[in-house]
Amino acid sequence: MDDEGKGQRLKSDRLTQCTSINSRLCLATISTSHTLNLSSPLPILVVVDDLLFASKISETARRLGIAVGSATIEDLGARLEATQPKAVIIDLNHRSGRAVEAVLTLKANPAWRGTICGFVSHVQSELIEAARQGGCDLVLARSAFARDLPQLLKQLAGRIAKS
Repeated sequence: MDDEGKGQRLKSDRLTQCTSINSRLCLATISTSHTLNLSSPLPILVVVDDLLFASKISETARRLGIAVGSATIEDLGARLEATQPKAVIIDLNHRSGRAVEAVLTLKANPAWRGTICGFVSHVQSELIEAARQGGCDLVLARSAFARDLPQLLKQLAGRIAKS
């Protein structure tokens, strides 16, 4: 797989997860006899470096049949262009400390028309406010994000109307 996954096609006889060259979860879920072009639109792009949450998102999306792709803070712009997602999920507690900056950059992009969903520790009120001010459409406490993940993924993928 190249750095951005452009033009790559993956096939699988079963649902699977792949690992990218930098050992981050690829999070692309592929169903039986389904070919996923990693440069074609994905419903959701995930920017999460916490492996527990990345795994939880991946497994829940797999069970729901929703394809998700991953990005690092550094390659978010290129992955957005390559995958054209409907939504981005971002861990506002990202180790880089640049999650809110990524939200601002995304919102400043005239081509972006999707939803940005961030999750954060509920006690970080300043970070929550900064994310909202930066344009994060939905900011959830980590506990609420984990609890409501199946419904949230369906909503972000466009399978159900926003409530």
